[in-house]
Order: sequence, then structure tokens, then C-alpha cells
Amino acid sequence: MKILGKRAGSAQFSTQAAKRRLLVLLAIFATALVIPLAVLASRVYSQFEEEMYFAYKWNAEILVRHANKRLNKIISKEDERAFGDYQYFKWIVDPLTKEKKKTTSILAYPHKMKHIPGFIGHFQIDADDKFSSPLLPYIEKKYLTAKVKMEWDEIAQRLEKQDEIKALLVENGFLKLPKVKDPKAWEMEQQQIAEVKWREQQKAKNEKKMLADEELKEHKPRKEEEYVSMDSKQDKWDPMEGTSSHSDYTAFTVEIDPFLWKRSDDGHFIFYRKVWRKNQRFIQGFVVDGHAFLADIVVPLLKERKFESEVSLQVLNNYDSFKEFIFKPNEMGHPTIEIKSKNLIQHEDIKILYSALYKPLEQIGFMFTTVELPRGPGSAMVSLLLIVVSLVIVIGILIIYRAGNKQILLAEERLNFVSAVSHELKTPLTSILMYSEMLKEGMVSDAERRRTYYDFIFFESERLSRLIANVLQLSRLGKDAQSVDIESCSVNRLCDLVKSKTHTLLQKNEFEMSLDCGGLKVNDFDVMVDQDAFAQIVINLMDNAIKFSVDKERPEKTIRRLDVGFRKAAKPGYVAFYVRDYGPGVDATGGQKIFELFYRVGDEMTRTKPGTGIGLALVSELANAMNGEVSYSNKKPGAEFCVLLPTQPHH
Repeated sequence: MKILGKRAGSAQFSTQAAKRRLLVLLAIFATALVIPLAVLASRVYSQFEEEMYFAYKWNAEILVRHANKRLNKIISKEDERAFGDYQYFKWIVDPLTKEKKKTTSILAYPHKMKHIPGFIGHFQIDADDKFSSPLLPYIEKKYLTAKVKMEWDEIAQRLEKQDEIKALLVENGFLKLPKVKDPKAWEMEQQQIAEVKWREQQKAKNEKKMLADEELKEHKPRKEEEYVSMDSKQDKWDPMEGTSSHSDYTAFTVEIDPFLWKRSDDGHFIFYRKVWRKNQRFIQGFVVDGHAFLADIVVPLLKERKFESEVSLQVLNNYDSFKEFIFKPNEMGHPTIEIKSKNLIQHEDIKILYSALYKPLEQIGFMFTTVELPRGPGSAMVSLLLIVVSLVIVIGILIIYRAGNKQILLAEERLNFVSAVSHELKTPLTSILMYSEMLKEGMVSDAERRRTYYDFIFFESERLSRLIANVLQLSRLGKDAQSVDIESCSVNRLCDLVKSKTHTLLQKNEFEMSLDCGGLKVNDFDVMVDQDAFAQIVINLMDNAIKFSVDKERPEKTIRRLDVGFRKAAKPGYVAFYVRDYGPGVDATGGQKIFELFYRVGDEMTRTKPGTGIGLALVSELANAMNGEVSYSNKKPGAEFCVLLPTQPHH
């Protein structure tokens, strides 16, 4: 038999070395399995993350596309506004009669601007740097109630809104407030203003020439004929003068540039366009609350996205973050959006997408990042399979290790058994041959000494016979159930069998036996046993008890007594046969191992007790073959072995 490279019976066989070789082989085997599995798992998870990355990127691109679409819709609608729409009153042409009639501009009704999120109001700055708004006509405040037919509370609200818009334009450099100076300084300033206007007119002419080149500007300014109410040019208006006539308008042609955009420091967005009229520049546009504007556009689109982890959308102006939307999914499928406008920092997380918006917001970019990319729903199945495969590998390796370790221990036990049997056979055989030769040659003349030699040869031969019987019985272990011939036998017959089979053993070792059938009604039942098997059980139990009761170092302290007998068992239908000695008892660490084949108490290197480790194993095996069972218990002092045997009542 060969185990891990060394023959079990060879002298070089070492249990520890064999276990180390087994562990090394299992480690190599496990490594050969785990490394490819780990590489495969890594590639699979990387693929899942890559797929999730592209899914996140696609969702981000869809969001940017929809945001651009809505922004383009807002800007396009505002870009279609006529020049005259930016006055409270405007003249329109009736498409049927071709007559011109005066009406109120649509921009005079801010509540109708629902398509613009965070809308505050429209404005106009004329060539003379004068501010006006379609919220109210450009006349003195005292005439407003008569002119616009509004309650003063509403007029006051519109005036407050105008002041807010005007203040924003001043703060952002679109409008300059007039300064009160002395006449000379005012005259010099007017000259400077005239010079500036002349330069602006020249600049405007140059800009018009540049606009002719399509490579320098994406959109050409459009031209349209406009009719503007004269009210826009009047600083005063007297209601006693009556209503305006059909000639109360000015007709002219204007060129309108595309919208531009600017963000104020406090977060307002100013959308404006330049309008050219006779080389004079007008600025028209509208103001929105930037926070509400972005939130109304981004939040609904972000909630519709299918992100499985937290995603940050930072809004950047020239790569400077000024607003952040944090998408947080939940288990119910209703994500929450956290909006931050302060203490923003550039994230070093996984970058998903950066995309700039379309004109006029091309300076704004959306940056999508996430802390981690989930592996997707498919990864759960892969993880489960990996766990199952890992468990199978671990369990398989443990099973192989236990099986290999068991084989190593079995090899060691068999090696020890062979060594023990060799010793048990060689020693008495040597003595028998020596005494036999001495008796044969007539070297012993003393009759008493000859009788002693004859007794020694007899006892040793009997011991060899028991050993050979055990070995022969061992050869049948591991095969089919033990071949026993069970028959009914009285307790008295078994007691006689115990006496006859143990007399020589007790005599040789100078032990006394107390045989007791204590209180059993032996005539009421028979014991179902195989007498030969029972005899072998008795001999092995008695031999084991004598062997471990004798203290060779202090023989005078050995209690040479055995208590043997039958008693009523706690289990119905059984009788208990027991053998009790007065030795040191059974070591608690041995436990039920004492009934295992080849097991012997103590270290093989220091063991002084003779034996082969098969006696108690045969007891257990034979008891099971007769439908019985064996157990032991420690006494004070000694140990008691008990065999339960089935009974059959008398009929």
C-alpha cells in the first residue's frame, strides 16, 4: 500500500510528513482551481461594470439631449418675439383688413410665461441706455392707473419687479445709472457719450460686415418690419389728450441677433439679444432665477433616469461648478434628488460623462460622476454561482483531506498493528522454543521446574491462540455482517461459559473473579447469543481489564479482582453483561475511540502496555452482529464495560 509517495509498511513512513505532503498537494490543487476561477470572476465582473458604465453614460446622454431640447424650445420661442413685443403697447397688422391696430403686448402678462422656469421678467435697453420693460408703459408713474387700467397694488408689484430686473442689469454691466454732475462736467460727459456712440456706430457697421461672413457667425441676424407705439418715446403722457390715433406709431426695419446668455454672481440667468435699428443697438431679453430654472429642467429628467447607485450631476460654468444635483435611489423605486449650491468641489469619483449644452448656454456643462458602478442584476447570479462553486471546492478539499488523513492514520495504525502483532508473536514464541528445547534435551531435571516450564508453554500457547483468533476475526472485518449463529441460551449456561473460558487467564495473572447473576429471574428468559462470539467477547474484555489493571511499576498496589456478571438492563428486552476492574479507568480523551480498530491508548513511542488494538473493536463488532451494543463507564476506581444482549422470554 502506498500513501503519498511512501509505502505504509516501510520504515521511512512518517505520519507528519505524509500529512504535510497531503496538505501541499491539496494547496497546489486548490491554487490550480482558485486562480483561474478568480481570473474568470474578475473578467466577468469587469464586463458587468463596463456594461453598467455604458448604461449610465447612455442615461446621462439622454438626459443632456432632453435638457438641450427643452432649452432650445424655450430659446426658440423667445427668439421669435418681435421687436415691438418688448413694449407694453404694440401695433399689429390685421391679417384680414391689413389695418394696423394698437394692442397690449403678450409680454405684459408674466403669468403667461409658464414655459420659462423661474421666470422673473423681460426687459429692454435702448440706444440711449434707457431701461424699459413690457410690464408697464414708459410714462410717469402718476399716469399709470389711467393708462393701463390696473389697480395700484398690481402696478406696485410690477414696479417692484421692474426695479429688481433693473438692479440685476446694473450689477451685471448691462445698464449704467446716471450720475448728477455740474453743468460743465455734464457737457463734457455728453461729448464723451457722443464720441462713444459714434465709436459704437462704427463698431456696429463693422459687426454688420462681419455678420455677412457665415464662417464668423453661426446664425445671421434676421430682418423684420416693426411698428412701435409712440408711447415708448414719450416721457410724459396726459390722459386728457384722449386715445392715440392710428398714426401713433413708428414704422422701421430692424435686424435681430441670436440670444446670448450670462450668469450673475447671485445665480440669476440673463438671456439677451442685440437688435439693430438704423445702426443703433438695443438690448432685449429676459431674466430667470437660475436655481429654479435648472431645477425645473434637470430634476424631472434626472428622476426618470435608471441609475442603480448614487450619481452626482454637477453644473459647470467654464469648468467652475456652481450647482450640484445628487441622485439617490431607494428600494421603492422612487429616487430622491438633493440639490446643493454651496461648498461644491470637483469630485474625483468615476467620471461618466461631460457634455456642454447648446447655444447660447455652450459655456454650461453637465458633469456626471458616481462613487461606484454597480455590477448589475446579472452579477447576483454570478456571485451565487461563485459562492456555490467555492463551497463545492472547499467541501471537496475538506473531504479529500479527511479521506487522505484517514488513510494516513489507518496506515499508521496498521503499521503499529503489524509491529504489535510481531512483538506479541515473537516474544512468546521465542520463550516457548527456548523452554521446549530445554525440556527436549533433558536439561531440566527438577520436576517442579519442568512443571513450571510446561505451565509457561501452555499459558503462552493459549495467549497465542487468542491472538490468532482475534487476527482471524479481524480478517473478516469490513466484509459483510459478521457470520454468527444466534441461539437461545440460559444465563446459567453463559455463566459456566465465562468460568471455563477465563479460568486459565485468571490463574496465570493471579486475579480473582466475582461472578454474579444478581437477582435475575433466569428461568423467565433466555439470552439470544452466539456462544463462540460471546466467549470471544468475554475473553477480550477480561484480558483488557487485567492488562490495564496491573501497574508494573507498583505491582503491590494492583487490586487483582474483577467483577463479572449479568444484571437487568434499562433497555427493555435486553440483559446486561458487565466486566468491572479496579484499575486507573479509561482516559476521558479516549472516549468512544477505544472501540475503533487499531486504536490504543497512549503514545506508540512510550507505550508499555502490550496489545494490538483490535480486542475492543472485535467486542463492539461481535456485539453489533448479535443485535447488541457495548458501552463503558468509569468507576471509582476502575472502569466497567457493559454489553447489552437481546433476550427471549420463555413461553
